[in-house]
Amino acid sequence: PLGSNGRKFMTIQRKQEIIKVQQLTEKELDEVESLAALCKQYEGLDLPLHLEPARNVPGDETNQFLYYHNDVLLGFISLPPDNHIELLGMVHPEHRRKGIGRALLTAAKQECRHRGVQSFLVVCEEASQSGQAFAQAVGGEYCFSEYRMELDRGAFARLRHRQKTIVLQNAETKDIDALVAIRTDSFDDTREESRQAIVQWLQEANQRFYIGRLRDKPIGMLRLAMFETSVFISTFGVLPEHRGRGYGRQILMGAIDRLIAESWEHIMIEVETDNRKVLSLYHSCGFQELTTYRYYRLPA
Repeated sequence: PLGSNGRKFMTIQRKQEIIKVQQLTEKELDEVESLAALCKQYEGLDLPLHLEPARNVPGDETNQFLYYHNDVLLGFISLPPDNHIELLGMVHPEHRRKGIGRALLTAAKQECRHRGVQSFLVVCEEASQSGQAFAQAVGGEYCFSEYRMELDRGAFARLRHRQKTIVLQNAETKDIDALVAIRTDSFDDTREESRQAIVQWLQEANQRFYIGRLRDKPIGMLRLAMFETSVFISTFGVLPEHRGRGYGRQILMGAIDRLIAESWEHIMIEVETDNRKVLSLYHSCGFQELTTYRYYRLPA
């Protein structure tokens, strides 16, 4: 059924319901942040939950699922509004093992099937024993782990003798073709998937792209996702024929210089734990491991 504000409800039993929304209201955002703080404190977690500003979600797709009992938020799951789905979720510590997580997961699976997605990833902090137990109990197959890393400004400030071969510029709409080419050659996505994602990101207020040029030719890129005091560096790639020459390092360090100048409190980046080459690059630029996340794949 639909509420008076057009929000979708999935009734479980009396006074319990899952609300499915495309974006959170201010009240819902406050409730989710309070629940996240409680879960972090209970298990001593970092909890990778950064709620992005409202996106233009196509059609009737939804990406936020809230579980209420007696008007109290007890559980939450967030999906990105695309087909590369990584689920981030939480359940109130005093209300676990009551089927809330499974009910939310069922709702998320229905949304995945609606989008034509055959499988998705569940993200679980390695320090969360309850999270790992849940992912395994629902049939999750472990895929890989990632480090979340944060910039050590002192280590970065000690770096000297930086090369200046690459010109770093803010990417704009006119650079879409170049961004698509670099992303497609750097990741597993098709050209169409890359274009769709980049067009979407360029429309969002908290997203920014930098493009690195060598003698005016675009050879590398990275994306920034900004949340209050934290900024996340991602979608970092260099064209294959220009790798191994220090250009990626120049692009990364140039972006960090700008972020420090803008007074960002936390500058973050993520890397798979077994990607030793990239991990070494990040260490050499002043990043240090903050926590580790495990990824489990489930069928929709």
